[in-house]
Amino acid sequence: MAQKTSGDGPQRGKPSVSQALWGHLLQRNIPPALRGTPSLSSSPVPIAPVDKNGTSMRMLLHDNQATLEKFSGHVEKLTSRVDDAKREIATAHRIFQFGHEKLVEENVSLLNRCQTEIQKSVGKPAQADRLEDTRKLLSAVERTIESLSSRVDALQMVRVRKYGSLVYLC
Repeated sequence: MAQKTSGDGPQRGKPSVSQALWGHLLQRNIPPALRGTPSLSSSPVPIAPVDKNGTSMRMLLHDNQATLEKFSGHVEKLTSRVDDAKREIATAHRIFQFGHEKLVEENVSLLNRCQTEIQKSVGKPAQADRLEDTRKLLSAVERTIESLSSRVDALQMVRVRKYGSLVYLC
């Protein structure tokens, strides 16, 4: 087997990965008795990495990174949707508040108009003058009763003095 020296094929010196793979595969097919003892220079390059723990750790880190990137994408979508929901709630709150204020203003205006119309139609009650006369009459009667009450009290005092002195004489 002649080796090519062009850039197409393997060159002498360091074995390439494909040479190591074929060398390993070819040694498996040879019975152990025919293999002999391989020399140190022609020992096959192992297929599995020498640092298995490091390789496993790198694979786990890459998996974790991919999972975290996927998770961060979900979190970003969720936070954007939450922000959208907050804006929609604030907008709905403003709309309902405006509607409530408008409804209250309409009700107050309607009540004021109703009150004005009722006052126009009723006007001044006919009994208002009579009620005022009755109030004046009652206050005059009340003054009269108070003056009579004070006179009765004075008469009782006179009687007590007159009859009180007779009691002492007896």
